[in-house]
Amino acid sequence: RKMHYIIWSLAGSSAIIPSWKYEPTGAWCWIEGANLEGKIMRFVFYYAPLWFCIGYNCFAYISVIRFLRRVQLLANSISSQEKTQPRYEMKAISRLGWYPSILVFCHTFATINRIQNWVEPHHPSFALFVLHTISQSLTGALNCVAYGLNSAVRSAWFEKFPFLKALGACCGKQSNKFHKFENEMST
Repeated sequence: RKMHYIIWSLAGSSAIIPSWKYEPTGAWCWIEGANLEGKIMRFVFYYAPLWFCIGYNCFAYISVIRFLRRVQLLANSISSQEKTQPRYEMKAISRLGWYPSILVFCHTFATINRIQNWVEPHHPSFALFVLHTISQSLTGALNCVAYGLNSAVRSAWFEKFPFLKALGACCGKQSNKFHKFENEMST
């Protein structure tokens, strides 16, 4: 309940305070950045919280990955099958590293573009605008690949669309241990 108050207060204030500065800014409507006040608002209400959250997500994922690796090493030291088990489970654990990487990749060009626009407002870089637009647009697709390419989702797709089984067969079969571990991680 306390988190609801904090989150809704921050979200509401970051939407309402700069609302008098919203204008068309190219392909979409956003905080107008022609003067210093608008540029500061862009960074205070969007880019600073964005990179804070990305940093926190990276820290959280790295902590989770380290913890899972320690747990797995402990489990493997107890298990009698040390040499065969780790490869599949480590593959599932290492997939967690894709999530913060996607966040960083998708927002880096936008941040660089806005900084470049702030420093040289009369000389915008077309290449940065293209990279900004493409990387921002790829966010959903990359998250779909990262979150949706586990065995449970693939099985559901193969069941719903039988013609995809032929495509899945070319990728080869993986161990049931990996599928079981991957399914446990996705729930």
